[in-house]
Amino acid sequence: DESNVFINPDSHSEQATVARFSRNGEYIASGDVTGKGDVYADRMDPNTNSVISQYSEKTGKKLSATSGIIDIAWDDRQVPNKSLKICIVGRGKEEKVKVIEALEGAKPEILIGPQKDVLCADFKDCPDGKLRLVAGGEDFGIFLYQRQGGNKTWGKNPFEFVTRIKAHSNYVNCVKFTPDGKAFVSASTDKKIIAFDCESGKELKVFADGKGN
Repeated sequence: DESNVFINPDSHSEQATVARFSRNGEYIASGDVTGKGDVYADRMDPNTNSVISQYSEKTGKKLSATSGIIDIAWDDRQVPNKSLKICIVGRGKEEKVKVIEALEGAKPEILIGPQKDVLCADFKDCPDGKLRLVAGGEDFGIFLYQRQGGNKTWGKNPFEFVTRIKAHSNYVNCVKFTPDGKAFVSASTDKKIIAFDCESGKELKVFADGKGN
């Protein structure tokens, strides 16, 4: 039914690379090859401007993103919408992983670690009360970060670098936490899917059949 499809022609002037729904289904964040991103309300009105927030390295509006956005991850905390965060990853000289306020706009938190382009990221509010973020990319590594206090102290404590996991022999294309927050998995061009412990980053199981990519 085409009446249920809305395309915003003014969103990106360059190639869009990613679009993700928020975990509560109320918002959509998108990014492009220039590092520009938009946040929309899910229930778009074609007769109004549906862009709620923008972040762009070129214009300096509200937030700066990476030089080219490759992936976006929404945090999954049960908090007021104005407190929702997104992680933007992609290309850049040093700022390849950034955590920003999706709706309000504020100075981004830049996470250190990756030396090459970052291709994927995911958030999880874990059972032990810590908010964790995992990212992977072209340096074959998986980077695990955590923030003490989970939901309650988001604005008070910065993300801490926990470890760089060296488990793959090629690009890490996807990372995802399990629904219960006890583990996360990675998928790589080396044709392996690997499960890891959420807290320690210890390898739990390797799934590899030598097929696919």
